[in-house]
Formats: sequence, structure tokens, C-alpha cells
Amino acid sequence: MDPHLIISSPENAEVILLERGGNRRLEVIASPVSVYYFLMITQGTDLERPVIHQAMIETLNKLGAKIERVVVDNYVNDMFLCHVYVKIGEQTHTVAVHVTDAVALAAVQGCPLFVQDDLFKKWDEISKKIKTEISDEEAQMMLASIDPDKPKS
Repeated sequence: MDPHLIISSPENAEVILLERGGNRRLEVIASPVSVYYFLMITQGTDLERPVIHQAMIETLNKLGAKIERVVVDNYVNDMFLCHVYVKIGEQTHTVAVHVTDAVALAAVQGCPLFVQDDLFKKWDEISKKIKTEISDEEAQMMLASIDPDKPKS
């Protein structure tokens, strides 16, 4: 999967998972703060303070563990669910993680991100809304105006 962002406003952003070598997609609503951190992480920007995804990867590394892969594997109560596969020695453990966090972890770790086949079909069934894609430059301008430390009024 190749993650992409589509942002129609600072309050309405989505992480789009595009099938590599195909044309299927999975769309996940993300908070402005999640989108901000995702964009900064994927661009390799130094955020001057630890971000939870980077801290988690560093903690796992210090414990001798590594994220092998991330799998979007279920859809329950209008939410996509993910599992992160963490390898410690010869054992692999799964951890349930919110989908936007799982995508960020995959981006930071540089590990594969998979979507279970039936979820593409599920997305097609539930997807009825129309999106307007904007340019990367417009998205950057919108994200620059987001202050993750300022609470929404």
C-alpha cells in the first residue's frame, strides 16, 4: 500500500491507502493533528520534540523488537481496524492499533502495510461521498496553519 493524503479542509482530512500496482483504494478519516504528524513523519521533518510513533519505534528497538508489518484487517462499527505485527527474537506478536496510528508507525518503521482484500470491497460498498483532491502545495499551506498545541474552540 502507498499512503497518500487528501485534504478538503483543515477539519476534514483522509489518509488514502492506494493499492500498489492496482487501482483499489481504502480511505480513512484522520484528525488534523494526525494528518499533520503523518505528513511531517513521511517528509522526514525534525519536529523538535518526540512524536508518539517515533517514541514507540525507538522503544521497540531498544527492547530488541521490530515492527514487521501492519495489516488493516477488519471493519467494525464504522471503523477500520489494524494489527501491527511486532517481532521479538523468534516470536511475532500482534497489537491492535488505530488505523491512522498504524499507518504512521509503518511510515516511521518503513515496513510493509497491507489491506485485507475483502476490505477494498467493503470500502466500495460504504463509499458514497465525493472528494475534492487538492495539490500538495495547497495541502502544505493548510497544514501549516494547524497548530497541534492549540485546542479547537
